[in-house]
Amino acid sequence: MKLEAIQISVEPSYAKNAGSYTGTVEFKDQKGNIKLNLDHKLCLAVLEVVADELVASAKRVAIELTANCIDQITSTNSKQLALDTDHASM
Repeated sequence: MKLEAIQISVEPSYAKNAGSYTGTVEFKDQKGNIKLNLDHKLCLAVLEVVADELVASAKRVAIELTANCIDQITSTNSKQLALDTDHASM
């Protein structure tokens, strides 16, 4: 069997079980598919297993986005400085 998908979502504020997690896990093989429903407790167990990697991934994305922003600001400032220098020379 091959794991196809894991889906976890939080129940909206207007739902009967507002704030609780629900989810599914789907497996597939040549004979067919199996879909398991996850209750709140099982969803928390899955999230606990992947929590450290989720945090690490979020940090990597934040660092990359910050670096991209700094590069863009530096590039824009360099271009503006070049324009200012050109205008001052005239």
